[in-house]
Amino acid sequence: MSGERTESGGRRLNTEELESGEAMSRRQDSRTQQYVKIFGVVALYWTVSISLVFVNKYLLSSKELKLDAPLLVTWYQCVCTVALCYICSLLAKSFPSTSSFPEFRFDMKTSRAVLPLSIVFVAMITFNNLCLKYVGVSFYYVGRSLTTVFNVVRFNATLYLSVIFLMSLFPLRKNVYPDT
Repeated sequence: MSGERTESGGRRLNTEELESGEAMSRRQDSRTQQYVKIFGVVALYWTVSISLVFVNKYLLSSKELKLDAPLLVTWYQCVCTVALCYICSLLAKSFPSTSSFPEFRFDMKTSRAVLPLSIVFVAMITFNNLCLKYVGVSFYYVGRSLTTVFNVVRFNATLYLSVIFLMSLFPLRKNVYPDT
């Protein structure tokens, strides 16, 4: 009989059971592929981040190099980022089956809208580079890691204090439904 196979217990499986098992197997394979892809992206990010910190540390505090230009280093990194995004966009357009990346285009309205965020981002990179110039990599990483923790604590404290403040302005009525 076509479309039927025998299970290890001797029972015959029909076509629907086979397809559902094969579909489940495909889903498991695709989930495994997703996990491998996520792990690869995180590992790549971690490797690039660590290596960039060491490169910046060398550029900004090397006694042989004597490069006292954290703004130049920041500018160069931003230019390289734009160039890499452009190249990735071209690769995604040329090989859509293997690569996905948003289209690279310039819109003046969008640029004006994200200008404050871009200024803050460039300032952050500049201050990170200045920090690396004067402190060690280990202290820099401790500070960088604790920034997230302190932001979460500060956010929760601010939220808690705002709720307390609002509750003092607008106290809850004790008797919402008075007895009749």
